[in-house]
Amino acid sequence: MMTNQKKPTAGSASANKTNQLSTFSPSNATAELYDRLHAVGIDINNIPYDQGLKRVYNNGDKKGSKNLAIIAHSQPMPTVWVQNHRTGEVYSFSVATTDFKKLSPTELAQQKKAREKQKAEQDKQRKLDCLEGAKKAQKIWATLASATQDLPYLASKHIRQVDRLKRGRGGAVAVPMLKQGEIIGLQFITLSDKKVMGGSCSGGAYFLWNKLPPDPDILYLSESLSTSYAVMVMTGKPCLSCFNAGNLLPVAKKLRGKYPASRLIFACDNDIRQPEDRCQSNTGIIKGIEAAQAVGGEYIVPNIGNNKKCDFWDVWQNASFFGDTGGVE
Repeated sequence: MMTNQKKPTAGSASANKTNQLSTFSPSNATAELYDRLHAVGIDINNIPYDQGLKRVYNNGDKKGSKNLAIIAHSQPMPTVWVQNHRTGEVYSFSVATTDFKKLSPTELAQQKKAREKQKAEQDKQRKLDCLEGAKKAQKIWATLASATQDLPYLASKHIRQVDRLKRGRGGAVAVPMLKQGEIIGLQFITLSDKKVMGGSCSGGAYFLWNKLPPDPDILYLSESLSTSYAVMVMTGKPCLSCFNAGNLLPVAKKLRGKYPASRLIFACDNDIRQPEDRCQSNTGIIKGIEAAQAVGGEYIVPNIGNNKKCDFWDVWQNASFFGDTGGVE
């Protein structure tokens, strides 16, 4: 079994790039894997062999981030699988323990060029798929009946404004996912589930209850439909639903570009975890703060006591107001 193998330094025997056959050793294999990872923009300080799935920092990314997911095996041959969560790219490299051959700089460059070409083709196809998904969503939306306040989900959340919603199959609430005011996908919500229509490219999508004024002084952003409604009712200000925590920043960047003088306030979900939860990070707060810092915004965090997971819909229903704030008076 290999232990963590540190990145070879320039000029060392293991970092010397030649195109000659060489005697296999763990250090040779590790140097070769570093070369191949570096050729596709991945720069890590060590390869965590035989430790299962690990999240690691990619040198050059935002400090403190761990955008790489990596699995490395030392047997039967040195192998690395890595996913870059920032770019969405996935790579797998292995080095045979017999007839070991290091790639030359030219070969590495050719490999990188081939992967860039493959990525460009994938991006092009993804855009075409998104266009088809948007057309499908718009076509379905046109066939749906208007929503009514008695739909189970809307009634349970005390949502009274329904003019921009529709009725889906089985009494689900159909929510249009928007980009630049155009429908690009659909979300369907029931009492027990939330589903995004297949083919919907939801990255950067939002839902808005009312048309925005020309120069809004304050814009709130939240994750879910019910939270955005509650914030709008409590504050009297527009609140965009971004559908999930990961979408807060993409939506906020577009808003900041269009409304440079507006205050952008992120109404975070407070994803308090219990000891038995598999995931212990408070995703709602983490993503809300990250988005606020990236666009010069502010954030607010709900708190209903008793160490309970909550959002601002819960605050609304508990007849209290804002909890912890990040620069919000």
